[in-house]
Amino acid sequence: MNRFATAARLLPALLLAACDGAPKRPYHPIVFAAEQKQDFGALWIGEVRRREFVVENRGDQLLRLDPVTSNCGCLVAKLDPKEIAPGGKSVVTAEFHADKGPATLAKRISIGTNDPAVEWLTFDLSAETKPLYEFTPPLIDWPGLVLGDPASIDVKVKVADGSKVTYGAPAKLEAGFTAAMKEASADGPTLEVRFEGEARPGRRLIHVVVPTDHPRVPELRVPVQSVVSPRLVAEPAGLLDFGNVARKTGATRQVVIRHRGRAPLTAEPTVTVEAGFGRDGQVEAPPAVTATLTATTPGREWRLDAVVAPGAEGSGLVGRLVVRLDAPGEPPLSLTLAGRLHDE
Repeated sequence: MNRFATAARLLPALLLAACDGAPKRPYHPIVFAAEQKQDFGALWIGEVRRREFVVENRGDQLLRLDPVTSNCGCLVAKLDPKEIAPGGKSVVTAEFHADKGPATLAKRISIGTNDPAVEWLTFDLSAETKPLYEFTPPLIDWPGLVLGDPASIDVKVKVADGSKVTYGAPAKLEAGFTAAMKEASADGPTLEVRFEGEARPGRRLIHVVVPTDHPRVPELRVPVQSVVSPRLVAEPAGLLDFGNVARKTGATRQVVIRHRGRAPLTAEPTVTVEAGFGRDGQVEAPPAVTATLTATTPGREWRLDAVVAPGAEGSGLVGRLVVRLDAPGEPPLSLTLAGRLHDE
């Protein structure tokens, strides 16, 4: 065998030995981000800040990034592209909405990866939030609104950074409520919120949104919580219980109906009976209850007399008394009836 044949046989072994001694590059994606934190410092409530983070693929296989999540609705994350070729880059855009506070906020973006060494790539963002617009009163709580009684409340506005702000027209509110900026006085601008007297009864939280020209927070948002009540209220309310009624004598119960508005009513309420005696919630006998309203203070208070007539037929009392007022938006006032007839 000549020396050339011997060398040919030894060459693969020598190459293998050389490769075994050299460092190996992993054959998979490798995710890398040089920066993974951002402290925004002080943010005004209502301000939006953005930060971009660069993500690289330093491996030899396609890097897939999915899903992209955050632990707060105030932090929105976008990633483009979600697949990175070896040696390529992508950008994570983090949008921090300072919609809570005043508070210290620490939030996180998490991105799933197919890098076997990094299941989740994370980015941590923090901020101190504080209000730019300060209100007087500090809590706009308006619990005493009554249908038919217009009312208004003034809110003094101050800008914390001392800048001079121009205010636009407030956005339209839900039916029954309006808002307007008044002429600025020595104490600063005033926002007037009005209840027009007609709205859906119940508790609500509305936000008065006023556009401004402030460069960092371009709108003023004033929360107003309120309770709108019907004009009429019953005392006692809800249930009118006759208890055990002797069939021979019948029974009478009284309820006071009051108007809680400021001005007396010009229309008189009416009452109707939707009830009778029956079994298992079903009316079996004709209505044996009568009801009348008598004004004790005209326009302000009435006495409701409910009577079970002597000799009524049936067993359990089923139904309700309904007091109605012919006024805009006024819901009916309902009293549930209860009671049982018995023979002495």
